[in-house]
Amino acid sequence: MDIHDELAGEIYEHALKKIVSSKEALAVRAHAMQSAFRIALPFPELQMELLSILGKLENEDAPAICARSRILSKKLKNSLSRIDS
Repeated sequence: MDIHDELAGEIYEHALKKIVSSKEALAVRAHAMQSAFRIALPFPELQMELLSILGKLENEDAPAICARSRILSKKLKNSLSRIDS
């Protein structure tokens, strides 16, 4: 699903806020991670930003958040390594 760049930017910023908010439900945070990941894929600078944020979640108490963070971090690293090559 394609979304307008301006709207994608707003959604990305909103998703980042949800990702780091411990007040949000785990499902909301996991979905926000996935949404931010999809928006960031075409933009290496956003990938780097998201990778940094996901890295901070490694010590999260919730296994679901840790797992989703690990999976998406791996995909981001693979994507960035293809860009560097």
